[in-house]
Amino acid sequence: MARLRRSASAFLAAALLAAAFSLWLCLQAPEWEPRLLPEAEEPVTVAAVFFNSLCQGDDGGAAACLPKGTQLGLDQAPEEETLRRVYAAFRESWRWTTAGDCVRTGDRAVLPVAFTCLSPAALTEGLDREVSAVLEGMVEAAGRREDIYGPDDRYREEVVLEAVDSVLSARLETPESYLDTVYLDLRLRYENGRWYVQPDEALWQALSGAAG
Repeated sequence: MARLRRSASAFLAAALLAAAFSLWLCLQAPEWEPRLLPEAEEPVTVAAVFFNSLCQGDDGGAAACLPKGTQLGLDQAPEEETLRRVYAAFRESWRWTTAGDCVRTGDRAVLPVAFTCLSPAALTEGLDREVSAVLEGMVEAAGRREDIYGPDDRYREEVVLEAVDSVLSARLETPESYLDTVYLDLRLRYENGRWYVQPDEALWQALSGAAG
């Protein structure tokens, strides 16, 4: 059973991390059509457009608040069905609010922000125990040993994946139980007559679920 716990945990952790860290900054020609903001916009307004767009699933609107050539890569959802649903729930959980006053220094500005999202760490905490319990139930309900075990007497991969999917699906019925709020300083810069969001490590960690 220890081997099972390690394999199930390693599979999920690796897959979730692969999905989460696909959200890193890429410097290449953007696929979205730039939408210029009014020149008179204040940094707080640009920050609101950025986060409101993200929370509404409008990645193009958020990307328009970034320097030219900067992509978010948020459309890179995982291919596996269970992880795709986890990623969708992660995106749907996003909420934000200001957490302090915007401080402007010349062509730079910093806005404290509180960002709330589904926490992968909270969602997968104790997953091994629940998956093990589900697998034990599947063993008891199985009509044939080969339905559960492979030739090497280990759980079949598809059986483990079914158990993981069952546990995660149950948890995703109450995503509010696995939310986390992180606080970060959103950085902006004034260039060419308008304010832009300047992504940094803290922002990328928040958008990847790795913060907190």
